[in-house]
Amino acid sequence: MKGRLNGISGWWKRVRTTSRFHSILLYIAFVAIAAVFWLVLALNDSAQQTFDVGIKINGVPDSVTFVSDIPDNFHVTVRDKSTSLLRNAVLRPPTIDISFKDYADADDDVLSIGRNDLLAMVRNTFGASAQVTSVSLDSLRLVYTDRPGKRVPIVVSSDIRTESGYVTGQRPRLSQGYTLVYGPADATDTITRVYTQRIVRRDVSEPVTADVALKPIPGVRMIPSKVKVTIPVEPLVNKREQVGVTVINTHEGMNVLLFPQKVEVSYYVPMSRFNDPQPDIEVVADYGERGRGISGRIPVRVQRAPAQCVNLTVLTDSLEYTVVK
Repeated sequence: MKGRLNGISGWWKRVRTTSRFHSILLYIAFVAIAAVFWLVLALNDSAQQTFDVGIKINGVPDSVTFVSDIPDNFHVTVRDKSTSLLRNAVLRPPTIDISFKDYADADDDVLSIGRNDLLAMVRNTFGASAQVTSVSLDSLRLVYTDRPGKRVPIVVSSDIRTESGYVTGQRPRLSQGYTLVYGPADATDTITRVYTQRIVRRDVSEPVTADVALKPIPGVRMIPSKVKVTIPVEPLVNKREQVGVTVINTHEGMNVLLFPQKVEVSYYVPMSRFNDPQPDIEVVADYGERGRGISGRIPVRVQRAPAQCVNLTVLTDSLEYTVVK
């Protein structure tokens, strides 16, 4: 290994002392100098470029909230020396500074900037040598309010369909249950709730989580305007209970005895509700549907059950009865 390194070192010493090597170095130096001169001349030429110009509003009071959306930027096409354009593009991203107190109208709660003022701000940003050829923003009009935000609850709008054997058993969970609504009194006073954009999912078997925007309301601003929603999805589990049977449609003074007096019912509930107390399930035996005689069998059916009991069935279709006088 040491001998190989010594060989390479010796070769390099021989090469760098040759006239050919010196000629190559001289050629590279002239090419570099020419490239520098070309770059300087090119940067002094006039060129045209389009910039994204940012908007910064200074001196906004803490009590003020803008109802209108402030544009992130607008497009400006400028002709100037390439050096100036490069400086604006790389070293100093262009931004116009707007003084709130100079352009805000406290009577109308509007910050308004006309075309001439906007052009003056753009020219000031790019310098006196720049020629502004086009501006995408003609003027700026922003509505604001100094009224505090109204706290309004958020309602989730969804259309979730689960796979067989699953259910959306609990209420949706939100990262924040309310939003603050800003705007004039005639717009905010009538708002009692806001809704999310509709969440639509099909054939789900696990919880649905999504970042959802709130439905916009004209003339107001909502903070936050987006929330994280989680809709629980869980499997259904089977549950069985003993439920007492009530005899209906009997005659006055009649006593009907059932054997047994309870029946077993089967239904499905979301897994999270399996240990809940027994729901209010009413099973009846209709005396009017019995057979003839003072004894025999009488059919039973579910009269009432809460919606949480899915596919509720009575495991006994009839009971023995006898009439006691």
